[in-house]
Amino acid sequence: MLPAMVKPTSLDTQDLLLRFLAYPLATDLNRVTELDLTVLKECDVRGILNETGDILQRCCALRKLTIDNAREDTFKLAMNEQKLYNQLNHKTGLSRSHQDAHAITEWEGYVSSQSELQHKGLVPLEEFNIYNWSLPSTEVMDDVVTTFSKTLKRLCAIEYSVVGDSAALSTYCHIGGNWVDLRLLTLLSLTTSSRRIVIDRHLLTRCPNLVNIYILDYTEQYNLRDVKTCIPARLRSLESLQLTGWSALTFHSETLHSTNRLKDLSITILGFDSGDHVYSWDGVDDFIFCDHYIPPIEDLYRSYDLQNDSSTITLSLTPAHIRPKWTWDWHLPQLVLLELSSEFAFLFQFRMLQGCPALQSLELEIRTPTSSHRRTITSIDMFTPNPSCDPIIVPYLIKLRMHGPWRFTDPSMVSSFLTGMFPSLESFSALGLDGLPLSDLIQWIRGAPKPPIKELFLDTSYFCDTEDMKKLKLVGKKDRGEYGEKDILTTVTIFNEQFFLLR
Repeated sequence: MLPAMVKPTSLDTQDLLLRFLAYPLATDLNRVTELDLTVLKECDVRGILNETGDILQRCCALRKLTIDNAREDTFKLAMNEQKLYNQLNHKTGLSRSHQDAHAITEWEGYVSSQSELQHKGLVPLEEFNIYNWSLPSTEVMDDVVTTFSKTLKRLCAIEYSVVGDSAALSTYCHIGGNWVDLRLLTLLSLTTSSRRIVIDRHLLTRCPNLVNIYILDYTEQYNLRDVKTCIPARLRSLESLQLTGWSALTFHSETLHSTNRLKDLSITILGFDSGDHVYSWDGVDDFIFCDHYIPPIEDLYRSYDLQNDSSTITLSLTPAHIRPKWTWDWHLPQLVLLELSSEFAFLFQFRMLQGCPALQSLELEIRTPTSSHRRTITSIDMFTPNPSCDPIIVPYLIKLRMHGPWRFTDPSMVSSFLTGMFPSLESFSALGLDGLPLSDLIQWIRGAPKPPIKELFLDTSYFCDTEDMKKLKLVGKKDRGEYGEKDILTTVTIFNEQFFLLR
């Protein structure tokens, strides 16, 4: 019963869209800058696009578009307009007859006027969000990227469906093979739980001004022979890089030599829940996914053509299956957060930290169901590999998470490693730590030459009887009320039970 809207500037709520659908032809869309077709929860979005097929062309000022995966030819008209526009402005260098130009704009009875197209120009779309983007195909997203390559700044694709196990990820989703250069793109976000995301080897090189990259799929296990590393890219504006799943495995680490502005780096493989671990990091993150897949050690070394520490013979492999080595020598002066899991954490070299002076949080996750991938920390890990052999110091690191069978060659190294390398450490999580008794950790806390850490997280293997707790001056929650804040040195959480270390 409401009248048609007068020159709306956005159609991004259910009320606005319903008012538009009541008068689809009488509503002037020339000033609409934002269109969200996902807010109509009970309506068929594909049907709306079919019935008002020219809605995207009528929104001449459209800058932000959010849709569910639509009909595969939804953006064909926009693509044809782009081709004609390029011809009219001599951008393609191709010479076509007027008849060809007329034919290229005709789509389901719609013919675009050349003069009108030259007058209004192309839709200046800057942000495109699409849900359920990979099913049944990625054609809609590919069309958008191709059509709006000159203006697109933000691209976000989300797939919500959940799969039961990684075996269902045998279907590959190939992205970027037909993409053109996206020089204005600053955000690339691709997420799916139903398919394995395989980005084109050149994709990142076509997006030189990316600021944020977030690519996630549910790859848990994989065959090393299937991994094909991407071409290294120069991403001088990159500030956040988060790769989880197949994109992490195919990432070329040489790209990091160009990312001096990087603040957040996460290269991980999705973990899986073993059913009996729930941990909290600062009361925010729950560690339900606690086990990770790491290939057999010898296979892993072979894939990088590395020499195993326990062997004097360099392992040989067919060149086609050798992956580029990670050099761990990048200069990342603004990096604040570093998160590595699975094979990336297992192969991590601490000398990388020398190039990360601003680092505040470090997570290294190597827990596996069998705990067969052990990493031994030696005195060599605490010094730079240069001739001067300088000690590695990360002055601002306050959070350290080392999960899995990490072990020290000598328990006496704990103090020099944790206190010497990380003088500002406040929170330490050591789930699965190998060969280091609780008494040694308590001794390290008490003997630290600086204010002690505030939080220590441990797994169930550190539970001990009440008498031993008393000897270590650890009290539980029920006894906490007998002591003041000045009496508490550190909070110690073992599994999901909290204790307090007295001074």
